[in-house]
Amino acid sequence: MKNERARSPMAKRPKNKTDTDDDSAGRFYSALLSMSVPDDSPQTYRRKVLGQLQAIAALTRSRSKSSADLTGQHPTSHLITVLAYRVNEAHLIKVRELQRGLGFTAGGITRRLDAMVREGLVERLPDPEDGRALLVRLTPAGVDLAKFLLKDADHRSHALEQTFTLEEWKMLSDLLRRFEKAIE
Repeated sequence: MKNERARSPMAKRPKNKTDTDDDSAGRFYSALLSMSVPDDSPQTYRRKVLGQLQAIAALTRSRSKSSADLTGQHPTSHLITVLAYRVNEAHLIKVRELQRGLGFTAGGITRRLDAMVREGLVERLPDPEDGRALLVRLTPAGVDLAKFLLKDADHRSHALEQTFTLEEWKMLSDLLRRFEKAIE
C-alpha cells in the first residue's frame, strides 16, 4: 500500500501556466482564513482583505495577459505604447522617463524597446536637448495599437465604473492609499 497523504488546502499544487507566486500568496490567505475561527477580529479581516487583494491582482494580471494574447504583444509593450500615446500629441517620450516611470533597469527598458522597434511599434530618435539621450516615438502601427488598447480598456472598465458611486470610489481610493502607506 502506498503511503499517501491527505491533500490539505496548504498542500503544494503543481504549477500550471497561469499560476504565479502572487496567486500562491492569495491561496495562502484564503486557506488561512478558511481554517480560522470566524470572528470579528482585526486579524480575520486583515487576512480576508489580503486574500481579496491577491485575488484582484491575479485577475488584473490575467486580463493583461489576455490583452497580450489578443494582440500578440508583450504586456509591457502595451504599457509603453499607451504611455507614449498619452504623453503628448507627438507620441514622443524620453527613454529615461519610461525607465523611471516603469521602474525598469536600463538594460530592461533597452531590451523591451529593441523588441518594440523590431515589431514596428516605436522608433528611437536622438534627443535634441541631450546628445547622449534617446527619445521613443510611436509609429503609425504603435498609434493604432494604443487606440485599440484604450478602446478595449474603456469597454471593459465601463461595467466596473458602474459598480460604485463616485463617493464610494473616493472612499475606496482613500482606504487603499492608507493601506498602501501602512504596508510600506
